[in-house]
Amino acid sequence: MSTTFEELCSEYKEWRTRCVNDEFTSVRFAYGFAEGFRAHVGAPVSFEPASGEGKPSPYVIAMKFIDHGDDTYELVEPEHTSDVIQRHEDGFWWYGIGIVLEIGARMFPKQNIGIPIHFMVDDNHCKMHITNLPDGEFDFDISSITNYTEAYEFIVSLLFTTLRAKPSDQILDKRRIGFVISSASQE
Repeated sequence: MSTTFEELCSEYKEWRTRCVNDEFTSVRFAYGFAEGFRAHVGAPVSFEPASGEGKPSPYVIAMKFIDHGDDTYELVEPEHTSDVIQRHEDGFWWYGIGIVLEIGARMFPKQNIGIPIHFMVDDNHCKMHITNLPDGEFDFDISSITNYTEAYEFIVSLLFTTLRAKPSDQILDKRRIGFVISSASQE
């Protein structure tokens, strides 16, 4: 016969396993979603630095989302693979996708544009919020990347809307999509 404490410890062990598995699944999903977006838009995998020296930089990358709490945020490259997602108080994982755009191949500067994404994966089902607009909410099964198409197309439409807008329109836009200062845009 076990004590209440032993039962609690057993429950804790199972709870901890579920939490670790959730984070692992979510990290894997975040990177897979970013890579799938790269393939969806037909972006090359990477480009060489302007100097020609150093490691290639990816055109599309999963990025860590940092919320400053004053309606400002930044997307940064994570130091470690698991740092790409952050659990927010709403229960969703927060991260972003950065896509590097260019005037032409081998031309610099390049510009990284960041798209914030909030998601939750539960039993191979994803609830996702892209930006803070109602039309940026998605529900899909993660078992096949073809189920991501609607979300990918929404991101593409956001990018086109941002890139086609007049500078004065962008000040009024509350889509929370924006430019990322990174090594790709500074070269």
